[in-house]
Amino acid sequence: MKTRTKMNLLAAALMLLAVTPGAKADDAGPTVLKTTMNIMVTRYLRYFPTPTAAEPTYNTWSWRPRFNFSLAGPIPGGSQVSISFFKPDGSAWLSMPLPVNEVSAGQTVPVVSPNDTTQDAERHTTTLTGTFTFKINLKNPLTSTNKTLYNGKFTVNKFHVGPNLPANAHQWDYYVEHDWLLPIGYMGWKTAEDEEAPQLMSLMWFRGDLKQEQVAAYMYYKGKQICSTGNSEQGSSYPQYTLIPPSTPADPRWTGFVFRFFNVAAYNKMVTNNPHTGTHFLDKNPGEYEIKVLVKGQLARTTSFTVGEDGKVVDNGIAAANGIAAMPFILPVKVIAGGDVKVVPTTYKTDAFYGNPLSKFMIP
Repeated sequence: MKTRTKMNLLAAALMLLAVTPGAKADDAGPTVLKTTMNIMVTRYLRYFPTPTAAEPTYNTWSWRPRFNFSLAGPIPGGSQVSISFFKPDGSAWLSMPLPVNEVSAGQTVPVVSPNDTTQDAERHTTTLTGTFTFKINLKNPLTSTNKTLYNGKFTVNKFHVGPNLPANAHQWDYYVEHDWLLPIGYMGWKTAEDEEAPQLMSLMWFRGDLKQEQVAAYMYYKGKQICSTGNSEQGSSYPQYTLIPPSTPADPRWTGFVFRFFNVAAYNKMVTNNPHTGTHFLDKNPGEYEIKVLVKGQLARTTSFTVGEDGKVVDNGIAAANGIAAMPFILPVKVIAGGDVKVVPTTYKTDAFYGNPLSKFMIP
């Protein structure tokens, strides 16, 4: 069996920009923070056709889901949280209890997959692909509560691994489709590094095994280029997060690139002798901004934002509309075929955050 490191998709952006997730918790109980949901697979090198089979089928690879997410409190004492998975035909597959701690309103608690290295876990795998559904449920006998906290879905596909020989006929690696990530970008600034003039930063997702030197972002103000991550004096771009199946092929994989714009800052609150010479301050330059990204020399992404006359980035309302507080800006990103994708994905409309797409989110 081989597993990959768990990763919280939005937490990646939040860690990058030194922000913490927030949520308006329901006073009646916990809330699943959908932007923290992450579903991957654990791959097994054998398969039990039924949970009670005496022997497994060797050299038939199988899988089961693994996941992590966060719950926002309050989580009252006696709360019992579970997750259930259903196969593409709707039949019940897995049901797992998820131990959680009692927390008050305003606090969050991480939830991760139970141990999937046990023999019992290995007896409850599948070789199916398609769209699977799941639900997270809360029971509390102390308060007579029994309700669903979250409904979701994810699509699993596969590819063959190894030589095309009869002995390897059932060596399939499995992965969760994440093309819905591609049009969703994040932007903010990291005040921890420079409280006086925090640099602008952005995170975007790309498909494929891309190297640092193959991806560069360019920022424009009123149609004029003001910064380039391809110029080491002005900025940098680097792959920070990766979603890959166990066999780690070049594709399918999804890579989150961080773009740092050294000479573009959110504001200037200088109290020291650092003059920040050559820095473009957003609060002093209201108007339209655009970020363009080249992948292997081809235009692959564009996104834009506006700074108002008050010197603040105009809020597009996406975070507020989805109950997401204390986080960087969510930017709709236009994905252009050619750089890293052959076909522009549209799955963000239905599959983003595992079947819980962002409201008010529209691609230009």
